[in-house]
Amino acid sequence: MKKYAVIDIGTNSTRLLIASVEEDRIIHREKHLITTRMGQGVDENKIINQETILRNVEALKEFKELSESKGVDGFIVFGTSALRDAKNASEFIDLAKKDLGLTVDILDGQTEARYAFLGVSEQYKGEPIIIMDVGGGSTELICAAKGRILNSISFDMGAVRMTERFIKNDPPIDRELRDISHMVQETLRAANKMEESFTIIGVGGTATTLSQIVQEMEEYTPEKIHNSEVFLEDIDKMIKKFSMLKDEQRKKILGLNPQRSDIITAGAIIVSEVLKRYKKESFKTSDYDNLEGAIFNFLKK
Repeated sequence: MKKYAVIDIGTNSTRLLIASVEEDRIIHREKHLITTRMGQGVDENKIINQETILRNVEALKEFKELSESKGVDGFIVFGTSALRDAKNASEFIDLAKKDLGLTVDILDGQTEARYAFLGVSEQYKGEPIIIMDVGGGSTELICAAKGRILNSISFDMGAVRMTERFIKNDPPIDRELRDISHMVQETLRAANKMEESFTIIGVGGTATTLSQIVQEMEEYTPEKIHNSEVFLEDIDKMIKKFSMLKDEQRKKILGLNPQRSDIITAGAIIVSEVLKRYKKESFKTSDYDNLEGAIFNFLKK
């Protein structure tokens, strides 16, 4: 049996999966998350500021030390949208290598989509699905059936990016919410055709947070999140509620991580528009995502 640490440096948060692997199966896993906002200001400036770089290196250090204390045999470390966009991403990558000895790979949108597919498909073997991964900086949609990807696309629209670009008031005003909806609609309209009959599977922080809120969960419980169903009607009610509250009030919503309170409105709008685009009344939530997908990708090599 081998044990691996997978670290995903996202636009909003840095996540760690420690997985025990036997042959080609994950037999035990634990996950950890630190909100690090690698993408802060990147959409506008294409630069990661020094404070953000140091904050993210510190999170990597914490996760490396935790992983080593658990006796991992190796690390898989990757970054996504914010590191793709930032002109100075190499500063962070060089520092992670120099100070921590960790090699950070930057995934392109298609590879990020593939990792999500590999993670989810192990749980929904062969089923016709559309995987919806709404992240901080980007959204991936992956159409899959019979264990293979039929079509995938990555959009530069995520919860952090849309919040920074459009929301300037607290609480947000109607025009700001409409602007987000309009941009998402226009982006999806230009997307490659997906099968509308397929089940939508939501992965990532926005999808799992919406499930947490619906279930009024005080603490994240993977067993309750995985395969839970979230309905469009409830999402639209949540958007209305979020938009009526100031950020400090949203932080008190049961099931909502306070560090996600400022971006949940934009994230929920993206999810709502995806469901409407594909004429769906709900999506199912997967606790398996690109972290597990990175493990399966490694094992297939």
